[in-house]
Amino acid sequence: MLDNRLYEKIYGSLIGVAFGDAMGMPVEMLTPAEIKKYYGRITSFVRAIPEHPSHFLNAGSVTDDTLQTIFMAKILIKYNGKINARIFSKELIKWAEEKNILEISFFGPSTKKAIARLLEGEDPYKTGDRHVTNGAAMRIAPVGIVNAKRVNDAVKMAVEVTLPTHGSQACVEGAAAIAAAISESFNEHATIDTIIKSAIAGATMVKGKGLLTVSPSVIKRIKYAIDIAKKPLGLDEIALELYDIIGFGMHIAETVPSALAMFYASKGNPIPAINAVVNVGGDTDTIASIIGAIGGAYMGVHIFSENIINTIERVNKLKLKEIAKELYRIISSQV
Repeated sequence: MLDNRLYEKIYGSLIGVAFGDAMGMPVEMLTPAEIKKYYGRITSFVRAIPEHPSHFLNAGSVTDDTLQTIFMAKILIKYNGKINARIFSKELIKWAEEKNILEISFFGPSTKKAIARLLEGEDPYKTGDRHVTNGAAMRIAPVGIVNAKRVNDAVKMAVEVTLPTHGSQACVEGAAAIAAAISESFNEHATIDTIIKSAIAGATMVKGKGLLTVSPSVIKRIKYAIDIAKKPLGLDEIALELYDIIGFGMHIAETVPSALAMFYASKGNPIPAINAVVNVGGDTDTIASIIGAIGGAYMGVHIFSENIINTIERVNKLKLKEIAKELYRIISSQV
């Protein structure tokens, strides 16, 4: 018999990724002033301005944040929830060749460089180099999902699927933090506090994994970002404070702390948090999609309106419901 609550959390996390991605797509890397100038305030799906790299996409379209998340989900489905760095890399190479990933403009620079090295036959535990961008964290949601309620297992798998493309310790910590947060979100008694504690614990567990590089501490920045989120301010003001102090850029030490803080500030509701983020600018689609992944798992798919869900599926034809059912099958078989 289908456990509706579990299924709703899985589907909610996937819809959350796509919703955040599509909302952030048209304003990615714009400044707060530019967003205000061109859009006033964004409250629904819109197209990008003609000068924007994503100008050719329809309103409600997703980008690599969602495509890579679905790719991760499909690998996990194929291997019944059990993958490591070598399996992930083999499938990544196959996917890159099938989809001509190296020629797609909106795919992240670190992932593209890693794919090129993997195609040369290099060791997948080394191809991630010292990259510090946020690509591994943005696609990690399915790892947290298939390891629902098993934070330690989610963290271990996060390391395996991060190192091939993002080999720095900072990226491993960031991906582990998000995988742990999503895993904890499936616990019946999870709260926004236990989710943040799990994120910090997950990042702490993997200290020493990955290559050291010049980077701020992901763990310390998560803690500082949460302190900002606790201020008696509105979500828009908190988002601007995070933008100014932590950063909304592509660096993992900006993306992960800011996403976790906005999830916390909104009391776990991804919709107002995403609306605030996309009106601030920076790497809007990635930060918003991570918020959606955690918030969707925490609150379930019912938090998103039928209009949001139908628009995402109609515009992108993602079949997220079917993917959610397959992920549900994997989790159920592990009980």
